[in-house]
Amino acid sequence: MSAVELDVFTTLANEPLDLDALRHKIGVDQRGARDFFDALVAIGLLDRDDTGRYANTPEAAMYLDRRKPTYAGGELEFLAQLYAHWNSLTAALRTGYPQSGAGAAGMYPARYADQTQLEIFARAMTAGSLACAKALAAKFPWRNYSTMIDVGAVQGCVPVQIAQARRDRQDARPRNSAPAARPRRRGDRMNSPPAFGRPWRMKSI
Repeated sequence: MSAVELDVFTTLANEPLDLDALRHKIGVDQRGARDFFDALVAIGLLDRDDTGRYANTPEAAMYLDRRKPTYAGGELEFLAQLYAHWNSLTAALRTGYPQSGAGAAGMYPARYADQTQLEIFARAMTAGSLACAKALAAKFPWRNYSTMIDVGAVQGCVPVQIAQARRDRQDARPRNSAPAARPRRRGDRMNSPPAFGRPWRMKSI
């Protein structure tokens, strides 16, 4: 999670870098830098050549470079926030009270009110859906359907992948192509009239 937050993989997407060059570019102190980068080598996210230069492995280059459409690091950014809540496990067990800041209505009202938190959450939902969305777009017989509805679309990952896979069809495009300002909540109404045809409804793929 720290490597994603520090943009290690996006930085190395341009070229391999040695220890000092890499730590200066991502802004980390020399104390612990070598151990940190070598730990990423040990778990298969970075390669290190004989001259000591670090480079992304093919998997890291595919999924952890935030400039690529295959970027899945958004989910790790979100999990980094949730991870801190486990520090309060003892207090939660002793008191029975939630330690995450969630109220009676849950965490979503506060998350919707904070634009930064909302964007992190939206990117995480897209990252978690991307692989499945690509498979669904490729394998499902969309030619048998003229419309689809993605309930809880967040940034529109699923319909975008379907539209890209079916771009040979004039009507295969999201009706709302711009990313939503916030994820839709239960009870929200669609801003546009419903499309007619043979709809296929999905939720939480």
